[in-house]
Amino acid sequence: MFEQQPPREPDGNFTTAILSRVGVDRFVTCRSVLGPVFVGWNERGVAALRRADGPGAETAFVQWYARRTGRRVVRAIETDTIASAAQAKLLDPAAPDVPLDLVAATALERTVLEHVAQIESGYARPHALLAADLDVPCTPESVTGVLAENPIPLLVPCHRVVPDDHCCSSRYVFGAEAQHRLLAAEGLDAAAIDRVIARGVRYIENDGWFCLPTCGDIATRIDLPGYTGLHSLADVRARGLQPCEGCRPLAA
Repeated sequence: MFEQQPPREPDGNFTTAILSRVGVDRFVTCRSVLGPVFVGWNERGVAALRRADGPGAETAFVQWYARRTGRRVVRAIETDTIASAAQAKLLDPAAPDVPLDLVAATALERTVLEHVAQIESGYARPHALLAADLDVPCTPESVTGVLAENPIPLLVPCHRVVPDDHCCSSRYVFGAEAQHRLLAAEGLDAAAIDRVIARGVRYIENDGWFCLPTCGDIATRIDLPGYTGLHSLADVRARGLQPCEGCRPLAA
């Protein structure tokens, strides 16, 4: 007689691979700083993320996913390595990076999104600095347009890219209030940054260095007693300061 074997647990990685080969992706609901979000993925990586709140959100996500990727997406009954990594990253920015599927993106979108994915938690980059950093001809306006349609926000942290003249933008994919919450959770005081920028401050002195107001190295001290705001590079030169290697203010 054959010995009866206990039932095997579903293998999420195997399911993902099989469904991906027939043009079907999967999605799960994950937790995030902003509340529940839908995460859609296939064997290449995460292809889309959207908020999961409100009536009809799931139907809207499935329909939007099909328009965006040209692929069908179904709710998963089990997770796999990629989905588990996405959940970990959403709760802890220090968790390992998650594979991304940007096949449906244009060349410019892919370049911008891959660059944004490397911005560390606690830092923010002005649109102009990001555009200058790219290896392709690009304007700050085109960067803004790509990020306004970011298919994988949070995992591609476009909330860390900010306008040059203030901190949070209504063009952020989830809105300015959500961007403010996300930056605050990472230690950046968006309101304080806006206050100093409104006063004409372009740089902040930082122990012999100078930084952008959005630099994570000064996030806990900006607009507090003792900070020194600088209005121009002439002010910087007069103090003999060196540019911060983290926020790279001269590039901005």
